[in-house]
Amino acid sequence: MRLSRSGWLAATGMALRPAVAPWALRPAAAVIVAAAAVCAIGIPLGRPDLVAVCLFGTACAAVLADRTGTRAIYATSLLWQALGACAGIALGSLTHGPIGSVVLAGAVGAFSGPLGRLGRAGAGAGLMAIIGVAFAAFGGSALSWYQQCLCYLAGTAAIAVADLGPWPWRPRDVRRAAVVEVFRACAAVFESAGSRAAPTARSGLVAASQRARKVVFGPRLRWRRRPVPYEDVWRRAADAALQAAAATVDRQARPAEAAQMRIWADALQNGDRIDWPTAEPVDVAPPAELRARAVVGRGAWADGIRIGWCMALATAVTLLLHDPGHALWIPLTVSVLVRPEYGTVFVRVVNRLAGTLAGGALAAALLLVLGSGPPVAAAAAIAIGFSVAAAPKSYALSVIGVTCGALMSASIATADPVVPLIRVGDTLIGAAIAVVFGFVLWPGRGAPDPSQGLRAAVTASADYLRAVTTGTDVAAASEQAYTAAGNAIDLSRAALLEPPPVGALARRSLARSLAVKSIVDEITALRRHGGDSTAAVLRGRLANIENESTAGGE
Repeated sequence: MRLSRSGWLAATGMALRPAVAPWALRPAAAVIVAAAAVCAIGIPLGRPDLVAVCLFGTACAAVLADRTGTRAIYATSLLWQALGACAGIALGSLTHGPIGSVVLAGAVGAFSGPLGRLGRAGAGAGLMAIIGVAFAAFGGSALSWYQQCLCYLAGTAAIAVADLGPWPWRPRDVRRAAVVEVFRACAAVFESAGSRAAPTARSGLVAASQRARKVVFGPRLRWRRRPVPYEDVWRRAADAALQAAAATVDRQARPAEAAQMRIWADALQNGDRIDWPTAEPVDVAPPAELRARAVVGRGAWADGIRIGWCMALATAVTLLLHDPGHALWIPLTVSVLVRPEYGTVFVRVVNRLAGTLAGGALAAALLLVLGSGPPVAAAAAIAIGFSVAAAPKSYALSVIGVTCGALMSASIATADPVVPLIRVGDTLIGAAIAVVFGFVLWPGRGAPDPSQGLRAAVTASADYLRAVTTGTDVAAASEQAYTAAGNAIDLSRAALLEPPPVGALARRSLARSLAVKSIVDEITALRRHGGDSTAAVLRGRLANIENESTAGGE
């Protein structure tokens, strides 16, 4: 397919389009309070170097914290990224010589690839290990490595206190709210069956179910069969989700079932006693275990090799410039752009460049007006908070806040309006390395492969159908089928933002992934109502999708 100019422009526009999501105002307020407290405590001590490293830790912790679950999940994400940063700082401080620096950057980058398969906390630890190495080697801080680690931990602790403390604005009983949302999503699916709103309601149910599983069972690498407070309620909610999924097959709205779901949701929310049906819910699988092959498999190490290769090149380029002014931001930019957990290289580069250009220009203007001292520190705190508030909307907007906050925090002692412009140039160099060596010249261009997710979804759906017809391991097969179908859809939608020809292939893959998801719902209906002829039809439809994707070169 020809790489047209209009295709690239359209892909760029889609990459910069803000998401339809609310601003994260409450977390942003907590982050501003934490950053302001760091400045208020550190500036009177007359140690702007300490404040700069503490704010660096505050900014990184604020951006990487997982606010989508319970306090335990949030605290785990903070802990992992802090450990990754301290490990990187320690390793970077102990390495001397250009060859050692390049080898270390590549090795840490390669090791961080499999860490990303551990989930959001693992990805944060891997990213901060890379950034920590670069910060220790090129950050220009006169502090010893353990002082830098202590300052980074102090910045992280400020975020933890502000966002995890017993404050009135902190939402309580997140598990209950997550399960309540599943019942409300089930009601929406029952009400919208057969209407144009059905696909949206179905997607909402999938998102609510995934979040409930996450917050109920907590941050575990392996499923442990021990009871949790909301396990029984979660089983009821998961069974209701299966009923709602099965109801989408006949395309008939069911107001009675929808009303029952809302009654249960209201009772749970109010803490009322619920008389559940005497019939036990169908066997529902707990969250799938994290398989060892997912962490040490070929895909994980392919990610690691790409990250390590790009980080070694970024470190080598930084050393060849022989200018401390061009130090940290080149490897930092590359480390953020090439990690697969945070989006594809193309999308991240477009947003990073746009955000850095705007953030650098804003920082330069503010430094011309504010000079240095407490006003600059206050502006840095507000900018870091803005990055958190804008994160659900747009990565580019979030980068504006991160860039401006980092530049302002480094200028608390002495203002230099030219420094932001130098940082923009560093970002351009880092983006060029990521695009050329992590995208254009890398096999597959580092772009998502929608066909891979589609094949996995077809295989998991066939296994689910086989389990339903034979009556063995149905719950585990159901969990795997729904997870694989959702991953295939997410992968295809992410690939839509890529320039030609990936975006065009993703459109076809998305249609087939949505068809697979519908088949999974029909298998669930078959699980409840039976029918050998229906099973044969579903088996044939899965085979057709697999053949079409193979024949289409996907």
